[in-house]
Amino acid sequence: MTAMFDGIRDIFKKKESPVDRIRIDEVPGMIDKYAEDLDSEIRAGTSVHMKAVMDSRSNLIVLIQTLSSAEREEAFHPKLEKIARNTLPLFEKSMIAALSRELPGEPDEFYQAATECLKGCVKSQAGPGRYLQGVFPDEMKAIRKEIDVVGREMNIMTPVISAARKKRELIRSCRDIYSTLTDQIGEKESSATKIPLLESDLLERRRVLEQASADLSRVMEGEGAKKLQDLRRKEQSAAEEVAAIERRMRAIFSNITHVFRKAEKIMQRAENGRAPKELRQSVELLSGRDIPREQDLRQNLGAVLGIVGSMINSGDIVLKNREEKDLFADPSEINRILSDLYTRQRETEKHRFSIAEQYRGDPARARITDFERKIKDMERHIRELEEQQQALEETASKADSLIPELTRKLESGLGSLSGKEIVLESVSASTES
Repeated sequence: MTAMFDGIRDIFKKKESPVDRIRIDEVPGMIDKYAEDLDSEIRAGTSVHMKAVMDSRSNLIVLIQTLSSAEREEAFHPKLEKIARNTLPLFEKSMIAALSRELPGEPDEFYQAATECLKGCVKSQAGPGRYLQGVFPDEMKAIRKEIDVVGREMNIMTPVISAARKKRELIRSCRDIYSTLTDQIGEKESSATKIPLLESDLLERRRVLEQASADLSRVMEGEGAKKLQDLRRKEQSAAEEVAAIERRMRAIFSNITHVFRKAEKIMQRAENGRAPKELRQSVELLSGRDIPREQDLRQNLGAVLGIVGSMINSGDIVLKNREEKDLFADPSEINRILSDLYTRQRETEKHRFSIAEQYRGDPARARITDFERKIKDMERHIRELEEQQQALEETASKADSLIPELTRKLESGLGSLSGKEIVLESVSASTES
């Protein structure tokens, strides 16, 4: 009983298909071998039929030439002679055009060209050829027979060519998958080599950055940095004082300009209709965007302040606001007021410049600047390395996701070509690692 059950079990036991384990570097040679074997298979399966097609084509050419000479040698019924005279040249021309097509020696190209040749012959036979059946019954029967031979041979080659095309496409697909797979393996291996080096570099640069930041902090807490900060505050204070003086000057310029324009209008309405050119120049200087030079302003004001003062005293010019009244209470004082402001501006600006020079030349500032530049450069370099690391990690992650699927596709394609189960050993080991 036991032996019987063992026998039954053996009958129904699924037979395992053979398995070939190959290295990834063996794949190109395997694919080349499959391509060579395929070429041999195609030639073995088509050579006889290709020769038969070539022979039939030669026979058809001879038959067409015989058909043409038959028209010249035999006399037909007038109606048939008319048909032969009008239709035969068309038939002969279309048949010769189809039969003259070049038939390459490579089976796939031969099949494609021979198919077009056959289509041309069939079309000629169904077109002008059908009118020649009654005129040349024997000749047309022989031609039809040879065309049938070509069609039969093409039908025999069709499944061979079709299967070969599918196999060739599979071989091409395997080549493409292999190329993509090895590219991804290379990307993964390259990333695996570069990432640790980048991490080590980043670790060292972060350590240097931390040290530089600590050194900068110590310098910033020292007496030199405190002196530097004091100089910076003094420079800012001097700059603010210069700005305040210039705001005061502009306010005075605005009041003077307003009164001078009134004077200019009054003079233009007078009998001579002319105002002193110094008055116009003063207005232009005082209303400009930049503060005018003291020397240029003094030359113009000296000539017109007395005239404007007289017009105020005579009541020709009425001062409207307190600022104008205070300013022109004694017009001769305006030059002194402006002179004091220009002097203060120069002295304050000179003081600010002196402090700025001390600030720029301070040794602590040079040290701080060096540390800040070093820290900035190190931070930039660290960002670049981090971006490189991220790109490599993304590349490695992409390869990790693609390699298993590409491996399965390549194993499946190679298996279909070989008829065996294929396992790519090195890729499997790389995938598991």
